[in-house]
Amino acid sequence: MDRMNEYQALLQALSETPPALEGSVARAKAKDRRRRAGRWCGIPMASLGGLAAAFVLLVNFSLPFARACGNIPFLKDLAAAVAFSPSLKAAVEHDYVQPIGQSQTVNDVTMTVEYLIVDQKQVNIFFSLKSDAYTALWGDPEVLEPDGETGGRSVGWRSPEDGSGLQQVVVNYLEGDTPDALTLRFKVMGDRERAPDEPIPAPDALSRIGGEALPEREYVAEFTFDLGFNPAFTETGETISLGTPFTLDGQDFTADSVEIYPTHVRLNLSADPANTAWLKGLDFYLTDENGNRYDKVSNGISATGTGHAGGMTSFRLESSYFGRAEHLTVHIAGCTWLDRDREYVTLDLAQGKALSPPARRRDAGGDYTSGVHGQYHPFR
Repeated sequence: MDRMNEYQALLQALSETPPALEGSVARAKAKDRRRRAGRWCGIPMASLGGLAAAFVLLVNFSLPFARACGNIPFLKDLAAAVAFSPSLKAAVEHDYVQPIGQSQTVNDVTMTVEYLIVDQKQVNIFFSLKSDAYTALWGDPEVLEPDGETGGRSVGWRSPEDGSGLQQVVVNYLEGDTPDALTLRFKVMGDRERAPDEPIPAPDALSRIGGEALPEREYVAEFTFDLGFNPAFTETGETISLGTPFTLDGQDFTADSVEIYPTHVRLNLSADPANTAWLKGLDFYLTDENGNRYDKVSNGISATGTGHAGGMTSFRLESSYFGRAEHLTVHIAGCTWLDRDREYVTLDLAQGKALSPPARRRDAGGDYTSGVHGQYHPFR
């Protein structure tokens, strides 16, 4: 019996939890709950980090996403900057924009290149100038090719009349195409805000009536930006060969080609060498099968010509690119001519008058209509 009692006592001891282990199960369960909670929180935090990085990339490289996120003030500035151009306005509406966001600060002036609108023949650079030290900022742009060349294109600069909002540099390529990259140098001038107790210069100090030339205004800051272009933009454009002869006011021409780009359309002509007048201007426009009208560009280059040909041979219109038209019609309402045999004028410098009358400009009326057919926007 004693052995049996000892055995039962041993079983009883084994079934009881030692004092050192009391509460261990509860502690283990609590630890497990904390571990699960930490894992539940840790995974979303890591995911949020990835989402934040993706968000930054989308905002910087996707205009639709930036618009969806409500970046309204800046989009208003961009909309105001392109309001003068139906072509650029359509480009923005169709998200044909390359975000940049490069910023530099020199001498209390901050210049930020915000956006590019680029195609095969034109570069539009939109940027802002800001400073607490100057009430107005403007400047002189210089655009350099990757090889340092500056020929074969024109450079223009546009600023809002009130000095606020985005400014714009436009690069037009006449013969060659837009390169893969450009360097923009911009020298800034500014009017510094005058302190309340600072005296206003006397009129003679401003006008230099005494014969002394006005001093050249100094630049307050200089910036250099290296801009790379998305090939999807620089390769955008289409040329449709025509070879269509036509006659205007007795002068013979051939419509050689139409070039369609997101920023503009070019109608390229060649003149018969036997023509008696130079074509100096066209009053014309395009229409498509949907009733849309595309007028001559109202800002920037409207026509170009070669020196040896005399007259204009390439004319610019607003772009039909985003209209996706299958048929375009050219409407010519009038022409401006200069007589070819009156190229030179003899002047009497002593009397200040011309000894032979200058070439007479002739404006012709009437309506000439022709169709355009092609892959997108063709000629008939």
